[in-house]
Amino acid sequence: MNSHALWSVGLAIGLSLSQVSCVNSTQSSQPNLPPAFTADYINGIDATILGPDAEHCTWVASTVNVPFGDQDTKHQALARAVMDARSQAMKRVLGTKLEQRYVDLEMANTLKGDALLTERVLRATQLGRTIKEKVIRAGLVDAGDCIGCLYQASIETCIAPDPPNHDKEFTVSIRLNRSHFTDGDEVIVSVITSRDAYVYIYGIDMEFNAEQIVPNQYAQNPRLRAGEIWTYPSDDLRAKGVRATARLSSGSVISAEMIRVIASMTPLPIPITSTKSSGSIGKQMVSASDTYGKTSFLSLVRSLIASEIDWVEDARAFSISKE
Repeated sequence: MNSHALWSVGLAIGLSLSQVSCVNSTQSSQPNLPPAFTADYINGIDATILGPDAEHCTWVASTVNVPFGDQDTKHQALARAVMDARSQAMKRVLGTKLEQRYVDLEMANTLKGDALLTERVLRATQLGRTIKEKVIRAGLVDAGDCIGCLYQASIETCIAPDPPNHDKEFTVSIRLNRSHFTDGDEVIVSVITSRDAYVYIYGIDMEFNAEQIVPNQYAQNPRLRAGEIWTYPSDDLRAKGVRATARLSSGSVISAEMIRVIASMTPLPIPITSTKSSGSIGKQMVSASDTYGKTSFLSLVRSLIASEIDWVEDARAFSISKE
């Protein structure tokens, strides 16, 4: 059997969570906010354009409050607040609302008492067009007389604009057969695009290196038709014994991971996707060729932006545990 391993890697942002306490709980509840404060305090407070960056992105500051109840943990609240702040920043720069579909409730439950997993998820869910990001402050705030009822996060993020000819109806979506895997479980990836497009699938490690999963020797330069659901491994490949499996790295008990897809209506130039690595993707990944391997995801994004190729992306978070 040919087994492709989705490896376990650590993803981290520049934010120390060592001082963040947590509440051991299994359920979530919302605080009883005063009616006069609910809408004003939960919605984003501000999103301000700060100015351009030398790397052709625009800095924007964003602050968001999210409800914080007795059964919530600060790890979960931080993840929600930062993701909402990113969405607000993206809307301010690009004029489009970012749909946060990366972390579902099952994934969120793994964040309850683990600061490292929270850091990894926040790093992993950073969008490709977000070239740089800083969490300026994060913590509990009051809503009138309701003490500590909200969790506030303020971030500064540098977002690369869409190319002038961007097709606003061009989208891509990636799904996994589940959001939590046990070490050794089979992984099936599904992708759908709104336009005929070529797709490139990556996994990201803790240094934001990208391991190219597709194309490979089994799926060479796949081109999807609009509305077609494409799966990897396909039924034909699985019938031949090709499998993708979730694998923890040695010594790990649980990890939070991210798989990303980039879609373009024309094939990406080889200089953008090429790499100098040996071509193996993870320790147990079957090598496709010397073209496929590890490269910097941010370098890839910068190359895409410089090329003015019309491309879109999506990502999906998942976790892997021993049992």
